[in-house]
This record gives sequence, structure tokens and C-alpha cells, in this order.
Amino acid sequence: MANSKRPKEAYRIDSVEKALRVLEAVESDTGRPIPIGRIIGRTGLSRDQCNRILATLEINGYVVKVDHGFVYGQRLIRLVGSDKV
Repeated sequence: MANSKRPKEAYRIDSVEKALRVLEAVESDTGRPIPIGRIIGRTGLSRDQCNRILATLEINGYVVKVDHGFVYGQRLIRLVGSDKV
């Protein structure tokens, strides 16, 4: 039996990639919360998709909704080992 390896791309999970895009879109150079409209623009996802992903990330402590936007949550900050995320 031949040992055929599948390319890494064959193991991609769309929902995980979308969640990662949302996490990356929350990054702020100014330290200010990123509004949902900007997250939608940065990711190309629909408002509904962003809302659901952000809700899931918030429930799990990876983002926090503040004022009129989102910032990284303590769980993500602890995960990367720095308070300068």
C-alpha cells in the first residue's frame, strides 16, 4: 500500500480560518477598540458571520466588547504571554 500524503491545504477548516481572520482584524495600532464595521471590512465576512464569531470569541474570553468596538481579551493575552498584544 502506497503512503500517499495529502497536501496541508486539504486539512483546512473554513470556520477556523474565518475566526482567525476576525481575531487578526481586532488588532489595533492605536489601542482603541475596533468597530464591527471595520472588522467586516478587514475580513470580507458578512455582518452575521462577524457577529457570531465575535460572540463565540467573547464567550471564550478571546475578545471583549467595549464602547463601540472590540479589543483582545485576557485569555488571548495570557495565551501569547504578553500584555502588549
